[in-house]
Amino acid sequence: MNFWEDKRFIEALEFALKSIPEEIVTKINDIAAMPASEVMELVDFAKQYAHLDVTKDEALVFLQDASRRLLSHLFAKRWRLYDGWLSAEECKRSLFLELDPLSIQMSMEFGRRFVPPRSGCEVND
Repeated sequence: MNFWEDKRFIEALEFALKSIPEEIVTKINDIAAMPASEVMELVDFAKQYAHLDVTKDEALVFLQDASRRLLSHLFAKRWRLYDGWLSAEECKRSLFLELDPLSIQMSMEFGRRFVPPRSGCEVND
């Protein structure tokens, strides 16, 4: 699916960026801050409990991947193409499709534009 060939997707992305609820902003900021704050904890944990010699870079890559997955999960759960951001109550009544190709592509593009640079969670190609 080519995201950029359909005007509806671009308009939905722009609306998602402009209408994001404060609750979602807080969750995304927490997700984005996670890698930067937890790298050394993960390195220490791996050495102590898994007896692995993990580098800071390896731990950061692992945490960045975890952050991307958390962002995708949040987006799949709380955003819909035609409805925009769902409230917590609407989310309880909606169908959750975690591996929906549209949601995955939208969350990646949303993350590229919304997540602050150098947060430790940037979505790279």
